[in-house]
Amino acid sequence: MAFQAVPNTLEARLVYLRSSDFAAVNTIHVRDTVSVRNPTYFAAIEAGIYGWWNTNVKPLVCTPYTLDHITIHDLNAINGFSSDTSHGTSGTGAATPTVGIVAARVMVKGDPGALPRRGAWYQVGMSEANVDESQFTTAYCNSLEDAWSALPAAISGAIATSALVIVSRYEGSSLVAGPHGQTLLKPTLRSPAITNTCGDFLVRQRVSKQSRRRPKVPLYVS
Repeated sequence: MAFQAVPNTLEARLVYLRSSDFAAVNTIHVRDTVSVRNPTYFAAIEAGIYGWWNTNVKPLVCTPYTLDHITIHDLNAINGFSSDTSHGTSGTGAATPTVGIVAARVMVKGDPGALPRRGAWYQVGMSEANVDESQFTTAYCNSLEDAWSALPAAISGAIATSALVIVSRYEGSSLVAGPHGQTLLKPTLRSPAITNTCGDFLVRQRVSKQSRRRPKVPLYVS
């Protein structure tokens, strides 16, 4: 997809490895109206995100998983400033990791009365003890929800004017003719994209297949 500007917004990508192989990436968006974005500013935002992860998420991630690096891009323009900070920090979860890469879906509601209304991340690194057949344990859901709920304060603590946001890149859709005579639904890009601050965090208790579809099972709420 072609570059789409998101005014006053940064995109931070947390890249996970499992035993040196790519495992997952979490994309976080931060809105700020500061006029100057330079290496010092990016370093402060990155330090806030990493500090949050190191304190809140690392204890929930098993040792074979590492937070390899955090990349940050300025989404104001296609040639906006960017940074890439290496970490290679292993999780400190002591239990045995799941055999395959399993993800827990962390969802967040947008503030009432504004779009977008929800966002989602996929957290990896849980242990076998956190999974009971096709569901995560209640204790793990509580811990993960608490961990992610601490992210907004970590971001605003790094830069007082910054905030964790959800990005909405589309507004409605239209019907278009497909290559074989069928009718297709084509999403309409916003120009520019818009953001909305975050409200309550929710953790889906059923083990996620990382589907982009909205879950059709109840969400776990602490």
